Amino acid sequence: MYYTRKNGLASARGTYKKYTSINSKLRFLDIRWNILCNLSCIYCSENFSSKWKKLKNLESAKEFNSDKFLSWIKSNLDDLEDLMLAGGEPLLMKENFLLLEMLPSTTNITLITNLSSNIEKNPISQLLLSKFHDTTVWLS
Repeated sequence: MYYTRKNGLASARGTYKKYTSINSKLRFLDIRWNILCNLSCIYCSENFSSKWKKLKNLESAKEFNSDKFLSWIKSNLDDLEDLMLAGGEPLLMKENFLLLEMLPSTTNITLITNLSSNIEKNPISQLLLSKFHDTTVWLS
């Protein structure tokens, strides 16, 4: 974690500064495939929760081609060190399971989740628990 000298607060820019160079390869990835979420938390909005979008009777965004993006990630995995999974609710997104399957177990995973799905039956959480031992889970 990177801390500023001025006030001691964490800085995301500082934390991931090591990944920013003109010739850098894919070393850090922050994935937010879509806004699929089963909850409508008071602090959230229709921009991050499909449940809120449905409650507000708003149109869904056009789906994008995740297969093409997964293929690109697979071809650039050699140097990937850190992965952040967010959403929506990342434990509900099939793309995350496919992505985690192809990653080496040494990849650092950060997961931002509401933990509302059954961890014992959820295939993504089971894969995380069995394959990645240094996973950080942020509860939202």
